[in-house]
Amino acid sequence: MGNRVAIVGVGQTHHRARRPDVNMAEMVGEAVRAAIADAQLRVKDIEAVFCGNMETFEGVYLPDHGMADEIGAFMRPGMKLDSAGTTGAAVFAEAFNFIASGLFRTALTIGFQKHDAGSAQAALATTVTPIWGRGASSGAIAEFAQQAQIYMR
Repeated sequence: MGNRVAIVGVGQTHHRARRPDVNMAEMVGEAVRAAIADAQLRVKDIEAVFCGNMETFEGVYLPDHGMADEIGAFMRPGMKLDSAGTTGAAVFAEAFNFIASGLFRTALTIGFQKHDAGSAQAALATTVTPIWGRGASSGAIAEFAQQAQIYMR
């Protein structure tokens, strides 16, 4: 049986369509500081950091690398995950597994997206199956509909 695991703190930013007042690192830092405060911990209490986002939406490759200080990840082990629409759950699941295994006692999990920093639709338009989808789909819904129709046939 694995170690028991609990969520001890949660942090979120202000939800708005656009946040021109902060860059991506500052926005994520707001949520991280809120989560650490809610857990009544300090950054030095965090043993590992698990982070995830759909980086193609902002058009920034590995954005978490540029915000290591803001998210408390500097010189800490962890993992960057990206699993499309399930990234938030994947980040949580990986942190859960590492803690349940006993490798870490505390971990910070971060899921973020700053949609006003890029174009989600531009990214989704490139996620089609190259053989039959390229040029015919315009985003995830159209591609999934094509795949569903092929499956039904």
